[in-house]
Amino acid sequence: MNKATTFVAVVAVLGLLASVGLVAAFGGVDEAFATTDQKTTMQQAIANNDYEAWKAALVATLTQENFDKLVVRHQAMAERQELHNALQQAIADKDYQAYTDAMQTLKDAQPVLTEDEFNTLADNIANGVVPMGPGMMGHHMGFGGHHMGW
Repeated sequence: MNKATTFVAVVAVLGLLASVGLVAAFGGVDEAFATTDQKTTMQQAIANNDYEAWKAALVATLTQENFDKLVVRHQAMAERQELHNALQQAIADKDYQAYTDAMQTLKDAQPVLTEDEFNTLADNIANGVVPMGPGMMGHHMGFGGHHMGW
């Protein structure tokens, strides 16, 4: 892999790990759970400081179908969390085989790092160095903190 491809692969892995750590189970009503009219009604109720109208519009979204969607979403997030944990542990242990095993479970096409690229990534992360662009190594960020969702 050239440096640009390596960077994209590293960013994809780090992005996956960060996104898993930042996802909330149900942070609000989105398009999957409310019709446009329901969302508009809720927004208007908030603008009008009308709790009862907001509550009625929100309660209308509480259906078996939406609950089933939440169950599926929850299960998918639990699987992503397991993947996050496996990738994080593989990097911490510098275990390339565990990394490739975890990457094989991804449903989206993520480039898999070579063993040398993986070892460089694991060493850099262990030292708090995160690649920020092609050839740009040296930005320090702790991975125990909230910045990357770890």
